[in-house]
Amino acid sequence: MSSSQSGSNLPKNTDNKPEELIVQNSFVSRGNRFHIGGLHNISFRVQVPNQKSFVACTLNNLSHQGLAFQFVSQLPLLQEGSNINAEIILDDTPISIVLTIRHFSQNGVGCELFSDKAEFKKHVDEFLVDEIKAVEMIEVSSDKLKKDSDGNGHYFTTPDSSCTLYYAENNGKVNKIHINVLGNTINLSPAGEISYGFVLDEGGPDSIISVKVSSLPPEIINHAMRFITNIKSLPDNHREQVVTLIEDAKYFGPADQDVA
Repeated sequence: MSSSQSGSNLPKNTDNKPEELIVQNSFVSRGNRFHIGGLHNISFRVQVPNQKSFVACTLNNLSHQGLAFQFVSQLPLLQEGSNINAEIILDDTPISIVLTIRHFSQNGVGCELFSDKAEFKKHVDEFLVDEIKAVEMIEVSSDKLKKDSDGNGHYFTTPDSSCTLYYAENNGKVNKIHINVLGNTINLSPAGEISYGFVLDEGGPDSIISVKVSSLPPEIINHAMRFITNIKSLPDNHREQVVTLIEDAKYFGPADQDVA
C-alpha cells in the first residue's frame, strides 16, 4: 500500500490538535488494571506463606500499582495486610517482587506492589505498551476528516499521534481499516487486500513501507488485538467488527508480494 492510499482520509490538519485530544486522566492517575489472557506472554508464581516452595498461579490483571491472581490448586492460608514473595515473567524477563495482600477469596487474590514501584513501572510500561497507549485514544470529530468514498470515516489518535486508528463504515458495516501502533501499521482494504509495515521516522507519518500479504503474522495480530480491545472510546459494535476483520485476515487477500 502506498503512503497516499494509507493517509488519504486522515484528518485535514493534524498539527493543530483539537482540544478533545487532551487526556484528562493518565494511566497512572486512573490506576487502570489490564486484563491478562492468552494474548500475553506472561507467567506468575508466588511463594507459599511459611514455605520455601513457589507455586504457579493464573494472573488475572496487572497495573503499575498491583495485580490480581488465582491459585491453580487449593487456596493456602492467607492474611490481609501480609506480604508475599512472588515472581512475574514478562516476555521471558523474570522479575522478583514483594506484594501486599489487600483482599482474597475463592475467586482470586488482590495485591498491591510493595517492592520498588519505579522499577516495576518500567517493566509494566514496556510489557503493556499496546494497552497503555490504547486508553489514551480519543476520537477526532468527523468534521475534521476528509470525505471517504468507502463510507463514514472514524479517526482515533493519542495526543502525541504515536498511535492511530482509522476505519470507514457503510450503513454500520466496517469495510476499511488503517492501524498505526508506535510506527507499526496494518491496512485492510474494502477489496480484501491486506498489508502491514512500519512508518519511517525520517519520512514523517505519511512515509510508510509496507508489504501485501495473504495473512497477517500471529505476532502482528496479537499486538493489534491487545491495542483494539483496550480503546475505551471505540464503540463496541465497531470494535467487534474491527477485531473480527483482523482475526480473519489470515483467510483472505492476494498472494504475498512486496509493495513497490
